[in-house]
Amino acid sequence: MKSLVYSLVIMFTLMMFASPTLAQSSFTKLGGCLVMDVYQRNTNNKDLDKYCLQRNNNLTEEQKEWVNRQNLSMLGLEVRAAYEIAERRISGTAYGVAGGRNVRLVIDLNEYVTAGISATKDTIYIMINTGLLSMIYDSVSAVGFEIAQLNGMPVTETGITFSEWMEIMRLAPNMESLSVPSPGPDKLNSSWFVQGLIPRSVLLQFVFSHELAHVHYGAYCGMSKPNNMVQRRQVEEACDAHAINTFNQNQESAFNLAQFLPAFQLAHASYLAIFSENYVSQAPIGFNEHAKTLIIEELKNAIPKRLDKNMRLMMSKLSIPNEAKPFLEEYFKRIRFNILPSLPSKARHESGKYLTSLPVHIDFGEPNCNKIDASFVFINAHDSRSVSALIEIQSRVIPRDGQNILSTKAPRDSRGNQYRLVDLIREEIVIKPKSEHIVRKILPCKVLQVAYPSVGARVVESSWTDM
Repeated sequence: MKSLVYSLVIMFTLMMFASPTLAQSSFTKLGGCLVMDVYQRNTNNKDLDKYCLQRNNNLTEEQKEWVNRQNLSMLGLEVRAAYEIAERRISGTAYGVAGGRNVRLVIDLNEYVTAGISATKDTIYIMINTGLLSMIYDSVSAVGFEIAQLNGMPVTETGITFSEWMEIMRLAPNMESLSVPSPGPDKLNSSWFVQGLIPRSVLLQFVFSHELAHVHYGAYCGMSKPNNMVQRRQVEEACDAHAINTFNQNQESAFNLAQFLPAFQLAHASYLAIFSENYVSQAPIGFNEHAKTLIIEELKNAIPKRLDKNMRLMMSKLSIPNEAKPFLEEYFKRIRFNILPSLPSKARHESGKYLTSLPVHIDFGEPNCNKIDASFVFINAHDSRSVSALIEIQSRVIPRDGQNILSTKAPRDSRGNQYRLVDLIREEIVIKPKSEHIVRKILPCKVLQVAYPSVGARVVESSWTDM
């Protein structure tokens, strides 16, 4: 009964968004894709059909399970409504981009966090990967948990905050297997899923507006054809700007975009920092090592600079309520200083085993614990080789008396204790053979009734050096 009520709430809300003129309200499965024709006109794309049918032969169990968890009618309503709003806003009218063409939305069942658009004289195709949809769901859930925690709101669902999720991403490259858990529930019988409907729709609208800008304003969104990595990023920045400008008509939508887009793009950037090498190595097209390096570098740097520009643009151009601006300014500041994950270098397994770190002096500033004065010594035990290392010092809170006050997905320290990250500082150091290097940092401190302050240090990555 509870599940039915939540489903009805979602369906009613989406019907308020959607236009009765749209032809199809549910995705249908075509091989390894989900397909929906928004405006039902004659569409025949043998290449797309062939691609989707081939994808069906290569679906993983996880990808099949993702489809089985979905209510395709609900998913169709949510995605369709977001598309219609985006098209109307970016062009000023319904059908303003499509004109007399059909629009076919395609969900490709893979983990890549990407979307793309192509247009023919008959049809506009927009392809979204399930990785992008999952990133939208996860970002909204994680930010929701973060807001609930900051405001002391009771939460009945189990999940992790955005800060904790980013910390897990930072730790992921140092784990035996690269994996990042979903921060929260995404089932239709979850009240949390219902509460995230509006911000999910806003992020989908942004994605669709960005893609439609490639058609409405020209393939390069009003820019010249790009010839290098910087120019390609500038084209995407221009498309982002067009998409952001569509939210200036509504204060609530503008605030929701400003609140959730930075988290979504930071999560996307972190994901690319972790998995870009895997993506390039698994690409069906072979690349030489130089090309691989350039592509990986472009993937890792594609989002952060766009994100910074987008935050400045949202603050200066959107109609955000004045009372919300101080919160957003502080929020954007935190996003800008968030450190992306760093993959261990190839030499880590050699050089890293010679490195150890020990606390030298820790002052928690009793009784108020506003700041932690922490010093750690990093030791290189190798007889003849110097080591270059990226080190990290963190301030944390740890549950008292072994209580599980955090999500079971929360990160754990080397002793297995759950913790919540307060802040971190990174620094690159060089340690000569048989030498030590002391690092002292001042970090913010936090005390909770159910958790005490802690501090830790680790080597993020290392390599041999001739310095």
